[in-house]
Amino acid sequence: MTWDQLREMKADGFEVGSHTLSHCDLTKKKEGEDDQSYIARIKRELLVSKQIIDKKLKQDTLYIAYPYGSYNHRVMNICNRVGYKIALTVKKGGNPFFAESLALKRDQILTRDIEAFIIRIKTFQELSLE
Repeated sequence: MTWDQLREMKADGFEVGSHTLSHCDLTKKKEGEDDQSYIARIKRELLVSKQIIDKKLKQDTLYIAYPYGSYNHRVMNICNRVGYKIALTVKKGGNPFFAESLALKRDQILTRDIEAFIIRIKTFQELSLE
């Protein structure tokens, strides 16, 4: 998608969130990476992505979808510190009002699952009142 397409979607009421700079698994250190370097890399992945989107779309980006749905308490803490308020995983299930806002569940919709997804969202059936 282009920035113009994202601006158009935003104008139509869609929320635009982050997915990090490089779509890396935020929970895994790279080979040879010490704790300090790992934390700095994760902070950069989260913060710089947010800053770019904020600038390009003139917004305060509050949402992040974790790459691969992977997160841990360290990642959640960094998300909170850089300004995200909502974070999405790929864990299936509902989100009660007391759910952790930086670990919200949602269904991941893959091509192979599209038929099952369509069946699940077709919850209403026509009913004749005659």
